[in-house]
Amino acid sequence: MPIQFVPLSDETGQRTHWISVQRDITERKLAELALLKNQGRYRALFQENPLPMWVYDDEALDFLAVNDAACRQYG
Repeated sequence: MPIQFVPLSDETGQRTHWISVQRDITERKLAELALLKNQGRYRALFQENPLPMWVYDDEALDFLAVNDAACRQYG
């Protein structure tokens, strides 16, 4: 659990106290791990798909991603 220490000073600038803040980030870390796992599955499905697939940006008129099957079929 990350711990953050913040000094408190009086009007002269002398440190008088410290405040400690602790946050339980277990839930956030578990969500991050689940997201990474899902991203890995998506990438594998995208890359290993025998059918041509691509992600295209209509505004930029540019391909963002193209799988190997699309490269083989369209060059």
